Amino acid sequence: MVERIFDMLHDSDKLLALEPEELAGIVIEFLNLLPPERADQLLNTYNFSQIETVEGYPPEKKMEIRKALMEAWSWLDREGLIAPRPDSMGGPWFFITRRGKQVLNREAFGSVEMLSLPK
Repeated sequence: MVERIFDMLHDSDKLLALEPEELAGIVIEFLNLLPPERADQLLNTYNFSQIETVEGYPPEKKMEIRKALMEAWSWLDREGLIAPRPDSMGGPWFFITRRGKQVLNREAFGSVEMLSLPK
């Protein structure tokens, strides 16, 4: 069972070497794997950026990893894979969009990512 990003990618150096759009594939897969009650809790910019999200990584790299994860979050938001919840009144709460729910793994992410490229 996946409970942390660390469960999907243990190597902090590999994580930090990923471009935001590459890391976004891991983040959306992670969010889609969470049980609904846990996803509801983490689909918040404040909660997702907290230290428990990077549990398991070396302490000296946690802040850098948190920043990289927020870059990936911003990319997911811009690409329409997550979106602000209509009932959040401008708050930090998000939901996984219909498009985002299509991404159940990194392979599916690649095909969804290609849909957003200009023709």
